[in-house]
Amino acid sequence: VNGRKRRAHPCRPKAKAVWLVDNTKLTFEQVATLCGRHGLEVQAIADDEVATGMQGLDPLAAGELTQEEIERREAVIGVIGLGYVGLPLAVELGQAGFRVIGFDVDDSKISTLGQGVSYIGDVESSEVAKLIKAEKLDATTEFDLLADMDVINICVPTPLRKTRDPDVSFIAAAVLEIRKHLREGQLIILGSTTYPGTTHEFVIPMLEDSGLTIGKDYSLAFAPERIDPGNTKFKVTNVPKVVGGDTPPRTELACPVFRT
Repeated sequence: VNGRKRRAHPCRPKAKAVWLVDNTKLTFEQVATLCGRHGLEVQAIADDEVATGMQGLDPLAAGELTQEEIERREAVIGVIGLGYVGLPLAVELGQAGFRVIGFDVDDSKISTLGQGVSYIGDVESSEVAKLIKAEKLDATTEFDLLADMDVINICVPTPLRKTRDPDVSFIAAAVLEIRKHLREGQLIILGSTTYPGTTHEFVIPMLEDSGLTIGKDYSLAFAPERIDPGNTKFKVTNVPKVVGGDTPPRTELACPVFRT
């Protein structure tokens, strides 16, 4: 609650706030009144119930990708968008031991990478060539291979419109491709720079048209890119990453992808 009122969105479920009774000077009644003004339901729980409640919150489903599989580098990672954000990420993930497949609609990028050559100033061609030779990195325009990915990072551009708001048409195109090939157990990570609410209000409704349910059949997280093009001092590996999952277990699942 930040003092601003937001219009109800048809895709946003009614929120619920969990109140830790002994964690503030405000009384439960005061909090309930405050949250009620914003359409929030409040539930009081005892401190000793918090840990149990969090542990049981939306656990990973059977057959779903696990944190241990990611930490052991057994997950195959897809990166959609091989520009100044996606290519450096794909290279860093490959160097961390993951098998990485890059996806892009630009044939020239795929051809250049296939020759072991980088077209991004922040990425050395020698790094690309080494990863391709080791079969840790590949690039393709065949989006049907998304079905083989365990983790899919969306790293497409979001240029500003004349109205100064992000153009999410590239995100929409990427999500549509993912939806065609979405399968149970996958982890989808939105990494493109965009406005707050994009994941819940835009991405989730599109993915749910696949017939699969978030939190039950697949996981979703948001980890916005923090690339500074041309900066040779601060790169992917030494810039802190902000990661947020749809639920706490999904956050824990997504974090090891970037903990290289």
